[in-house]
Amino acid sequence: TGNFLSPDAAGRLNVPVKKTIPYQLTVVDGTEIGYQNGIIDHSTIPTKTNIEGHCSDTQFDIVEMGSKEAILGMPWIREHNPDIDWKERKITFSRCSCVGKGADSELPVQYREFKDLFENPEDMRALPEHRPWDHEIKLKEGHDLRKQKLRPYNWRNLQLLEEYVKEGIRKGHIRKSDSPIASNMLIAKKKDDPKGRACVDYREVNNATVKDAYPLPTGQYLRDKLGRAKIFTKLDQRNAFGLIRIKPGDEWKTAFVLPSGLY
Repeated sequence: TGNFLSPDAAGRLNVPVKKTIPYQLTVVDGTEIGYQNGIIDHSTIPTKTNIEGHCSDTQFDIVEMGSKEAILGMPWIREHNPDIDWKERKITFSRCSCVGKGADSELPVQYREFKDLFENPEDMRALPEHRPWDHEIKLKEGHDLRKQKLRPYNWRNLQLLEEYVKEGIRKGHIRKSDSPIASNMLIAKKKDDPKGRACVDYREVNNATVKDAYPLPTGQYLRDKLGRAKIFTKLDQRNAFGLIRIKPGDEWKTAFVLPSGLY
């Protein structure tokens, strides 16, 4: 009569488990189960489930069930009141309000306390606060930057660049400038983006910058470190380039120019 999840499935899916008030579990014929002498004392926190597009938060008691990983019992049926076709062995949801909410876009349970990091970027319109690791641009002694001559652009590329600037101004990432120097913009072609992406050609600024002697790891070093690893994590931050501020006073060195102005 309950909702049940196997301990192996809970571990594999990283579903948080907590202790609960113990109770004796018996099967339909009244016999006790062999798992923990029939004593059930752990359950999951409410966990996002998706049954053919039907999304809900479901709490499971943890119990070993042989080859079965999960059972949706009377608590789930009572809550959602589905239509059950016993002949065809199908269920449909005609009386439940949580149909089609799309759990695929929901965060896994273990990440929910960090939900603000995954919010829609529409709300991320301001740059982060200045931090000790702000990017400082140290120029070589006696090296002066110059204003580059404005490059010609075809109409399609110019439209893409101007849209990039407008979006940056709207979010507060870009502003008008009165810098004495200017770098040009360009379109960088990407395999996953046929239109290309707006970039600033900072090669002249880079050439005038004092290089850090930080040791980059060699390929052999990385292979040695990862050789016996079994679990890997890949992180891809959204708009990561805009998450590191330029050190106050160095902004003028990053100025770029378009026909519409200096930014």
